[in-house]
Amino acid sequence: MGATAVAIILRRERDVVDAFRRARATDPRSARTLDDLTIGETNAVNRLRRSAVLREVEPGLFYLDEPSWEALRGMRRRAVLVIVGVVLLVLLVMVVTRMSGRDICLLVFDGLADWEPSFALTGLRRWASMSVRTVGFSAAPVTTMGGLRLLPDATLAQVDAGGVALFMLPGGDMWENDYPRAQLEPVLGELRARQVPIAAICGATVALARAGLLAGRRHTSNGREYLLAHAPGYAGAEHYEEGLAMRDDGIITASGLGAVEFAREIFAELQAFSADDIALFYEMYRHGRMPAGTA
Repeated sequence: MGATAVAIILRRERDVVDAFRRARATDPRSARTLDDLTIGETNAVNRLRRSAVLREVEPGLFYLDEPSWEALRGMRRRAVLVIVGVVLLVLLVMVVTRMSGRDICLLVFDGLADWEPSFALTGLRRWASMSVRTVGFSAAPVTTMGGLRLLPDATLAQVDAGGVALFMLPGGDMWENDYPRAQLEPVLGELRARQVPIAAICGATVALARAGLLAGRRHTSNGREYLLAHAPGYAGAEHYEEGLAMRDDGIITASGLGAVEFAREIFAELQAFSADDIALFYEMYRHGRMPAGTA
């Protein structure tokens, strides 16, 4: 039954109740006929009779039982709340299922600056319970700048944009030299076409500039001159801003000095935590301030 039909039914029942109230027919001694109230034996009247809201003291004489009417209204309100609760729960499950079926993808390669994505990855995986996958240019193991040996979970060619919640590019010396642009840029383009957020820090911002993803978006890097030196004439250079991290239209960029800010903008983009929790994270990990009452 549509919402409009339900509203009409309830409106007609209230009209009947109002008619009995105007006639002061609210107890057995003041019972009236339907003809007296000029309302006729309608479906609304019959529903109210079955619900014991309209009581018949003798054939053809009715009165409004106010406690029964209020009880019926209360029961209906509770039913609506239950239905709304069930709908919200279903929507929540759908959102969680949708998010849980999508991964945070981290691009890994030899020499990646392993500390730069660490705050973001830890927050998303441990605190937000999101899945993290590593993606390589190939399936071969890589060694990070800190000496960690990683085996990619997948290759760029295997990335399904529909299964990605956010694609993260950490810094590393590779970005200042030759890298497999032909492999990377089509994937970045497909991600943006699907409105998947992309986050790049330090030298990885060069890849976004070269791929044209900074056009029309506020962004930052390791300095304006740094970005222009490695991506001469890139589209969107006029939107460069000095800062540790920027977020604009699904693109997150950060300086190599802004790992904490990088994480903060990623958390906000994904709405992984409340604004208060994100502010608390920033106070703790940028300023070293523990929450009040914490030893």
